[in-house]
Amino acid sequence: MSHILLDSQQAHALLIQNQPLENFIIPFLDISQLTFDHDVIITHCIIEQLDATHCTFKGRVDFSGTKFGNNIDNQSGGARSNEKSSGEDIKFRHTYFEQEALFESCEFHSPADFSHANFNRGVLFKGAHFYSDATFIAATVEDISSFEDAHFYHEANFSGANFGREVIFKGSKFFDESDFTQAHFESAEFEEAEFAKEANFELAQFSSWADFSQANFAGGLNFVQSSFENGADFASAQIHQADRFEKATFVEDCYFNEAQFQGLADFDTAIFNKGVDFRKCKFFDRAEFRNASINDGSFAAIVSDKPLILSNLTAKKIDFQGAQLRNVFIFSCARVEQSANFSGARFDKLTCFDDSSLVKGLFNGVCCNAHASFKGTIFCIDSYFQNALFNTADFSRAVFQGQAHFDETKFSHTVLFRHTQFEQGEACFKSVTFSERVDFAGATFKDRLCLQDLVVESMIITWEQVEGKLATHQLKKYEEATKVYGLLKNIFERQNRYEDMDKAYRLFKRMERKAGAQKGGNLWHYIKRFFNFLILDLGSGYGTRPMNIAITTLIIILLFGGIYYVASDQITIGGNPLSLSNPLERLVFCVYYSAVSFVTLGAENLSPNYYSWLKYIVTCQAFLGFFLMTLFVATFTRKVIR
Repeated sequence: MSHILLDSQQAHALLIQNQPLENFIIPFLDISQLTFDHDVIITHCIIEQLDATHCTFKGRVDFSGTKFGNNIDNQSGGARSNEKSSGEDIKFRHTYFEQEALFESCEFHSPADFSHANFNRGVLFKGAHFYSDATFIAATVEDISSFEDAHFYHEANFSGANFGREVIFKGSKFFDESDFTQAHFESAEFEEAEFAKEANFELAQFSSWADFSQANFAGGLNFVQSSFENGADFASAQIHQADRFEKATFVEDCYFNEAQFQGLADFDTAIFNKGVDFRKCKFFDRAEFRNASINDGSFAAIVSDKPLILSNLTAKKIDFQGAQLRNVFIFSCARVEQSANFSGARFDKLTCFDDSSLVKGLFNGVCCNAHASFKGTIFCIDSYFQNALFNTADFSRAVFQGQAHFDETKFSHTVLFRHTQFEQGEACFKSVTFSERVDFAGATFKDRLCLQDLVVESMIITWEQVEGKLATHQLKKYEEATKVYGLLKNIFERQNRYEDMDKAYRLFKRMERKAGAQKGGNLWHYIKRFFNFLILDLGSGYGTRPMNIAITTLIIILLFGGIYYVASDQITIGGNPLSLSNPLERLVFCVYYSAVSFVTLGAENLSPNYYSWLKYIVTCQAFLGFFLMTLFVATFTRKVIR
């Protein structure tokens, strides 16, 4: 449809007469400081220049389909007016719209200035195109406003704007920089919005829900010190450049699930008072959460190709279950008050949890392909590392205040537990595989230590650290305890720590004996185990204690001496009965006779009566003497040679 040329005076007169303007070309329209008590309708027109500064519209305003700007061809083919205005902008500065204002499908080919404009009711810019700068500095919208599918080809400036109710930018496109600094949003919807250059929301305040889901930020993103009072949704957002959320505050739940961060993701000192969801996110550049505070954070199944830094983080709950972290991961000096879940996560490069405090650490099935450091980390309640895979790991100075579960974990290279404290509960290393060296130097186990089915190449540990602490022993699982003490014996032997080896060996033999007792058996088995205990254990420490053998020898000599004293009338000297009447002399003689019978086959002129039962006692003592002296020589020689 063709347009009719209308000069400023004609347009002004028609508006005063409450006449609608449609399909006109108006070169210049000056309605500044005027007050319109009725509806103003200017639809599908072409207005090259407009000045509505300090204008008041008390009725409904409708500019739908109108084109603004002096770069539009005259569709009527007529001559243009020679009227001039004071400027080339489309000016709505300090304009007051008491009722609804409609700018749907408008085109702004010159700068559009709505600074300090006041929209008392809703305003509709749906489908509008701003081909030049769009300025809404300190504008106020009391009701719903919509910029859905609007296009901003130059700078869009909404700094200090106040949106009293919901504002909709769904599907809108910003081809140049957009500025929302210090803007206030009651509820904001930027779903599927596209920002080609930097989007600046520094110090912005969102009083209700903020929806940026599936938004595309091709330029930088700035939410420094912004505040989200009632939740935020960045799910599936695409962020191609650096994004900044330093000191941002999220009072309610916020969602970044499946978002992609192509540039630096900076959340330093951000505060998440409730849940934050980063599940299935992808970080292609460094992500930093230094000094951030998180109540309940989920990073489950995220993918990060660049460093992810959460040093000095404070959180109630944190969840990295199934995360794939392909670069450096820093979680040092972090504080997690309830649970930290890293189950099934994969760390391809350096992983650092140094000096952190984790109330409940869940690392089940975690895979650390590079060095993992937990130096000085405090695990306040139970910690779980079952079925985890570590390349090298350092738990030096770590403190486990609850149970520590490392069941079936595999360490491919050296792992350090130097000066680690296991303060309460069981330290469980059941079925753990240490392919190289594990170092427990200075570690303390205040409760139980489980080394059942341990596979280890080399272990640095002392007997003092494990004495009385092995879980299989405490729980009377003697068959399993036998294997553990046997393992410790071999470890100590390879380290030339023979005193510790002897102690482990004694316990190994005792557990072996007790394991047999648990299985039961006939009378012969019980007798054999009794003499095993009496002679081998008590008498010689299973060949590891020469002093025990010496003490046993003395006891046997005195015991048999007492027997000989009682039956002294059965002892003959040169075939004649013993004729010592003094009891003390007789006792001394019997002890002497016992010693001679023990260390030799007896004196030539001393012997029991041939027909007496005493000769069997002497024979038994001679056998014990031969056995114990042989054992003493072997044990003592072994000690000296080592």
